[in-house]
Amino acid sequence: MYEALIKGTNKLITIDTFKRQYGEKAVRDGLELICPACRNIVHPYALVSFRRKACFHHNPNTSCIYLDERDSYIAIPKQWDIESGKRLRASLGDKEFISKLYCFCLTLCRRGNLPVDKFIGLVKKADKRNLWSHAGLEEWIIGFVLLVLDDFEAEDKSGRPYVFRFLLEQNFTKPNPLITKSKQKVDIEDLTQQGDYFLVKVFDNGNLMRHPEGNPYLVSKDSWKKFSKEYEWAYKNQGDRLLKRVKELKE
Repeated sequence: MYEALIKGTNKLITIDTFKRQYGEKAVRDGLELICPACRNIVHPYALVSFRRKACFHHNPNTSCIYLDERDSYIAIPKQWDIESGKRLRASLGDKEFISKLYCFCLTLCRRGNLPVDKFIGLVKKADKRNLWSHAGLEEWIIGFVLLVLDDFEAEDKSGRPYVFRFLLEQNFTKPNPLITKSKQKVDIEDLTQQGDYFLVKVFDNGNLMRHPEGNPYLVSKDSWKKFSKEYEWAYKNQGDRLLKRVKELKE
């Protein structure tokens, strides 16, 4: 990785800038650097090497999306926006917004298929990757991103269990053969280009699901409004519980 945060600040620094302005002595003198994704300590590597490109390294056995890009359909961002990320994460502490977000995700999953614990698990996965600080993320995009972070379990009318998931696909047409995972990683910043991406709901075998109507769903502000508009019931029945659970993740 070629960017890191100076611990205790929101200052994002490239490895080249670190070489010019700080150097290894600064680390020996106590300067600490952290990964903008996982918030673990990282160290400058190969600052004076002619054979290897300088970068920041994680400690061994650290879990981070930089170390395993296969862990998410969301690409590592080209740019980070730490200040925006703080504001977006804080927006989950607003009862109306968290109720709309839960309503959006539950409507697309269908009633009974997204318990509060599962929803909070999605937020926790986003926290782990610091998805909030991906440049270009906006409030209306958050729900689309959360839904691709995990698979979902449900039961048919006969009580038989099945698995479904959501994919983000660009310029989607009905797949042939059917797809069971996204063909390429998506940069969150690209999702702001409304009209290019679709959220596709599929069974584990790749078959398109019929409900709710309209699958695949255009990634747009209109889709966000459509699937979150009936949020009042969530506000009334789950709002306080959602706020409490989201707050607990930060403690």
